[in-house]
Amino acid sequence: MIEHLVARINADLNWGKVSSWTNKDFECLSERIWDKTQKRLSVTTLKRIWGRAETGSQPSQTTLDILAEFAGFDNWRSFTQGQEVIPSKESSKSHVPFSRFAVLGLLLLGMGLTYFLWNREPEVAAIPPSEPIAEDFYFNKTVVADEIPNSVVFAYDVSSAAPQATIEIQQDWDMRKRLPLSREDSIATCIYYRPGHFKAKLVVDSQIVAEDDVLIPTENWLGVVEQEPIPVYLPDEVVNRGKDIAITSKALKPYNIDPMQQDIITCLYKVADFGALYTDDFTFNMEVRHTLDKPRRRCRGVQIYLIFNGSAISIPLANKGCVANLNVMTFEDFVSGKNADLSAFGVNMDEWQRIKMVSQHGTLEVFIDEQAVYQMPVPQPGLAINGISVYFEGTGTVREAQFRNSKGLDINL
Repeated sequence: MIEHLVARINADLNWGKVSSWTNKDFECLSERIWDKTQKRLSVTTLKRIWGRAETGSQPSQTTLDILAEFAGFDNWRSFTQGQEVIPSKESSKSHVPFSRFAVLGLLLLGMGLTYFLWNREPEVAAIPPSEPIAEDFYFNKTVVADEIPNSVVFAYDVSSAAPQATIEIQQDWDMRKRLPLSREDSIATCIYYRPGHFKAKLVVDSQIVAEDDVLIPTENWLGVVEQEPIPVYLPDEVVNRGKDIAITSKALKPYNIDPMQQDIITCLYKVADFGALYTDDFTFNMEVRHTLDKPRRRCRGVQIYLIFNGSAISIPLANKGCVANLNVMTFEDFVSGKNADLSAFGVNMDEWQRIKMVSQHGTLEVFIDEQAVYQMPVPQPGLAINGISVYFEGTGTVREAQFRNSKGLDINL
């Protein structure tokens, strides 16, 4: 049934033989899945399912549900219930004796086909349109400033693209953030309203032909109130308060934002080039606390993101009664509290929670107040870590954030 689902998706994509797919094709597929389902599957997971990487185990139920939803079904169960079982070759063999009359009929049929093929007019084979080749394009970036928002100037050359080709720049993983380009131009400028490590992409006729890393750092911790497309930026002095890094109700008053009366999401970002700090060898410690006493959203959710080269993992926290709404984003999967037990992430949000992540020997382990609560495999080789972001349903505080690794690197955020 998994092969049947993969075949169905392949037919819809119409990208040709899977054996010819590149890593960029799997990245594009990951983004298409996100765009349609708002759920993410990693490139590594997709490669395993499509038979392009070693398979350690069967895909999780969550992964199958996401793929089935991408194919147009409610979930994996609805897909499997709606499919017909194809008989095996063994069961479909005829048991009727092969008579001399059958042999004679086949001979006559063969003679007729031979006469038809010999005497018909030759047909000119249709030549499929050529696909863009990455080596034919140029794509490079220059980050303009050291602040947020930040503009990035992209230089590109798409002169080898077909005359009617659609040319676009995609700023990050979000396919909705694509900027149309002119085939005749060579410069395009994009603005980034949030910090992070992004994979900017040059897209020709929906195919990613080139990409470049874009690191948008912060000088200190940056506090914002999330809204689209431009967040509300809070002054540095009200966020960075010595030991505690905080977004408070008082800091929101000048913007006429009252978290007691409005459902808001705030975020603290710390993004930088940390040097030789990688996902396969690090320890991270931080204390976090939700600070809104009686919020409209009583779950008082917190989501902690570890940002690395081009992606992130996430660790959730919430009041104990709200764990069904939580989600964990691992390196390879998206785990929902609706079909997985994430009760260990239910805590007392009135108190400080000490979060620790330890990555070593191919496994990342998550601790809350020194209690191990979750494990996930770490892909090899390790990827550069570039920051932390912490989202609050309302307001919150972090303190004592620190990275270190086995080689002696020690970074206090």
